[in-house]
Amino acid sequence: MVSDTDDTPEVAVADTELESPAILDRLASKRDPNISFVGWASVSHLGHMKMAYEDGADVNTRDAESGATALHYAASMHAREIINWLAKRENIDYLIQDNEGRLPSALAYEVSDDPVIGRFLVKKQNEQAQAQGIDIRTLLAS
Repeated sequence: MVSDTDDTPEVAVADTELESPAILDRLASKRDPNISFVGWASVSHLGHMKMAYEDGADVNTRDAESGATALHYAASMHAREIINWLAKRENIDYLIQDNEGRLPSALAYEVSDDPVIGRFLVKKQNEQAQAQGIDIRTLLAS
């Protein structure tokens, strides 16, 4: 099928075909860098995340369905390399809650069962909250 605004045909891909790097590259090239960034984070693919970031993606972009950021996905998947890379970005926001009201630190504890990542993210979110004059207890209660 061809869209009205673009001469490029849409690509329909079965889930099993997504393991092909060529298919992944074709899909990534058709997306907005922000959508690509969160999508690659959801499958723990740092290399493609970096490419989307270089194309202008915002590290705090939220997934349209879950409200999760790349940091949420990385925390929930025990993706330390991605968390380390994200932590080096100046504008990373540790205080964004997903649609269920969870911070990335909560996912590190609850989903990936990684207290080391959880403690690291709690430290970062507390530092950020303090720097912004936010009472973390109020944020968590909302």
